[in-house]
Amino acid sequence: MSQKDFSLIAGVIFLIVAVFHAVRLIMGWPARIAGWDVPMWISWPALIFRAERLAKSRNTLMCFSTAPRETGLRSKNNDFLRL
Repeated sequence: MSQKDFSLIAGVIFLIVAVFHAVRLIMGWPARIAGWDVPMWISWPALIFRAERLAKSRNTLMCFSTAPRETGLRSKNNDFLRL
């Protein structure tokens, strides 16, 4: 599996989890893990964390973009200077 594929799959997973946390907060859905009732406030930091992970995985995907990028400076006469 390539790094791009891994980042895409991770991004999709983080998006799904973030959406579920947001829906849980909006709809007031209860959550229970092994008999423990999970308080609603736990979804706030979880939502923020998952959204941040999603943004990072999206940025990682942008690094693998196939669009050509210029890495250098242009001089006054518009010549491209490689760094």
